[in-house]
Amino acid sequence: MKPPAESSPGSSSEPEVVRLRARRLRLVDDRGDAVGSCSTVFCPEQRRSVDVAACGRCSRLSRVMPEAVECLPSIRSAPSDYRVVARIGGDVCIAEAMSHDAVCIGADALAKRVACALERAGAPVALVVDGAGRLLGLVEAADAAESHRPVTARHLARRINSVSESAPLAHAVDRMVHERARALPVVDDVGNVVGILTDLDALRWVAGRNGQR
Repeated sequence: MKPPAESSPGSSSEPEVVRLRARRLRLVDDRGDAVGSCSTVFCPEQRRSVDVAACGRCSRLSRVMPEAVECLPSIRSAPSDYRVVARIGGDVCIAEAMSHDAVCIGADALAKRVACALERAGAPVALVVDGAGRLLGLVEAADAAESHRPVTARHLARRINSVSESAPLAHAVDRMVHERARALPVVDDVGNVVGILTDLDALRWVAGRNGQR
């Protein structure tokens, strides 16, 4: 196991500050109205999503910015400890590649409301949840826009199994290929919806990784 990376040759042995990308989950009710949003980051220490506000109570916090949080990882959670899989996407978890912005909409919202919410957010797909916050499926923007009947998100939702945010990205890519899915809902370790991973998200991650080599 390699030691944590140093900030620069000849400098102190303190680990590099890690920048955690903030993700926003927009919440839309059954009427299609925006009712708020939550901002989270995937904590490398806890290996799960945490609210950005909770980062302020962490002793490893360096600074909080609108688009990201910077912190000092522990030796246990440093990237050099777990990035050992040669396969593309096998050395990174889904949370590191998923969309920056996602829309979560109530199951009884009408199709036209879904389409409007997605258009405002510039998102290609919505996560559909019931009144208890349980995931019901996904609705693509095109399907919502093309529906001329007064159907709800519940009826438009395509049932698809979620993926864990801490699972390898390669696992999600395999599922997309075999299930011909353009997007997968992402949940945390207790099943709460935290966002979405699209095929474009995965491609962007691969392109970014290749650009670093």
